[in-house]
Amino acid sequence: MTTPAWASEVCAGVHAAGSRDVVYVPDNPLSHVLRVFEDRFRDVRLLLATREEEAFGIAAGLYLGGRLPTVMLQSSGIGNSLNAITSLLLPYEIPVLMIVSMRGDAGEWNAAQAPMGRAVRAIFDAIGVPHTTVDSADGAGETVQVVPARWLRDSWGVTSDLRSAFAASPAELSFPGGWYRNQLWFRPGRHGDVLLCLGIHGQLLHVCRRTRTVTVKLSSWPEAQNPTYLHNTLAALDAIGGALAYGDSQRSTHHLPGVAPGLGRRGARSRRGGGSVV
Repeated sequence: MTTPAWASEVCAGVHAAGSRDVVYVPDNPLSHVLRVFEDRFRDVRLLLATREEEAFGIAAGLYLGGRLPTVMLQSSGIGNSLNAITSLLLPYEIPVLMIVSMRGDAGEWNAAQAPMGRAVRAIFDAIGVPHTTVDSADGAGETVQVVPARWLRDSWGVTSDLRSAFAASPAELSFPGGWYRNQLWFRPGRHGDVLLCLGIHGQLLHVCRRTRTVTVKLSSWPEAQNPTYLHNTLAALDAIGGALAYGDSQRSTHHLPGVAPGLGRRGARSRRGGGSVV
């Protein structure tokens, strides 16, 4: 049996997002997805639920046990799931990736599927659940991922216009040489370019690709936006990343931070020789 391209893309996206537990209610279109999981992603556990609200209950338990669950269901099942979503997942901030196969669109043979099929997107909007509709197989995998790889690659890229705008802003004082893109901050660190997500009172996410480290700081500062605290925190995180990656927090880079010799941030090879991006 030929596997639809979209099914393979969905499975690849779920796997890339780090989800290894898929709870599902049987559905004909989703059977293609299940087949791909069984054939190509043996480390993904498939859990059958008899009803949609049961699937979300299982997913909540998986998350509380330290897992990243996915729930697959048909659009008509969203109606059965609303109480579980709005009284369990949303108030307790339990994240679940949902894969919803749509019914009720143009050409639907079963008239009973049309009302809920038309209402699903509006329902998600009303209860505050972010959603994206995949209209073709192209890019389905990246759409399913929590953070699409293409969006991240675009964010890491810096142009002369971005740098000029950032250099003229007050943020240049805190992150010299940095840039801001897609609501993410970037700065050249001791061991390469660093991605930052910043909270008001010092909470932050610190990602350095060169040292392959991700640091999450949940503690807060007494006052908001303290430049001294921020500077010291970033210096400490650079040192920790260097110590973990190289065993030497003071190891210096003798070239542009975050860029291997012979390459620019945009990937263009310079005249000085070879090198590869880590």
